[in-house]
Amino acid sequence: MIIICVCLMVFTYDFFAYRSFQRYVWFIFFIFPLGIIWAVRMLAETNRAPFDFAEGESELVSGFNIEYGSGGFAMLFIAEYSRILIIRVVFSVILMGGIGRSFMFYVEIGFIMYLFI
Repeated sequence: MIIICVCLMVFTYDFFAYRSFQRYVWFIFFIFPLGIIWAVRMLAETNRAPFDFAEGESELVSGFNIEYGSGGFAMLFIAEYSRILIIRVVFSVILMGGIGRSFMFYVEIGFIMYLFI
């Protein structure tokens, strides 16, 4: 629903179109409450604190660290952090201007990942 609200402002789903609409002012300033809700939703989706109890209470001792061997755990770990990266890229493109400025785009993504990790 949050992405649909932003898409109604731009009238397209094309990520490159967001750049032209956010040339002077980012959307996060226009829809700040939705940006905060999106940030909380990103925390919940990626199982970060305070939403980090994805396992049952009996598994909180080690949980999936015991169940999976080294290869399975490595793939699970890589999948979790790649999901974090993809969600941060979408946040940066939709609410913070995104793709057009390559160096600033990487700085934004790095800063957002630093805040959330």
